[in-house]
Amino acid sequence: MSEIKNKKDGSIIATGGFKVEDLVVSKFNNWKEDKDSKQWLLVMGYDLAKIEKVVALKITGSFKSDVQIQVNIFLKELMEVQNISVKLASNEKGFNQLDKRWVDNYAKLWKWDNSLTEIIKKFTGEDQSRDYFTEMSEADQKVVIDWFQKNKILVLCDVFKGRGKYTAEWMLVYRKLSSGEILIVEF
Repeated sequence: MSEIKNKKDGSIIATGGFKVEDLVVSKFNNWKEDKDSKQWLLVMGYDLAKIEKVVALKITGSFKSDVQIQVNIFLKELMEVQNISVKLASNEKGFNQLDKRWVDNYAKLWKWDNSLTEIIKKFTGEDQSRDYFTEMSEADQKVVIDWFQKNKILVLCDVFKGRGKYTAEWMLVYRKLSSGEILIVEF
């Protein structure tokens, strides 16, 4: 992704992501006529003939999930809830920011000690200077590598799925084409 030069650029990118979330909600709420949402429901394991109703809602706040769908099944008096993380890849290379917390928030979440927190702050530039990984001392590199190797499943789950009641079970990726059209890449 081209580098974000200022907060305005970041705001434009975020607005594009919000529009895609609205599009996904609209498609699910129109599932009987929308071929994409029918396909998504099939991928999620639903028998379309047994679906009575689908209600899609946009999730607000700091959660991994962006959209929640509630699926009512005929004859079972059952409502299933699925949380979906919606990602917009803004260019042909398809890069996207998955998580954007401050280092101190990661430190608290993953119980980092002060040493690891300070190393990561230098790497991200949060401490006013920025060290590339190869510029760090071998000892600091080892601290980072050892921690991430030991905790890679935790990190992947938190970054992709999140925690709590809005944990994302699914990820829907869209790509914005140069024509401005939005293409579904993968569910």
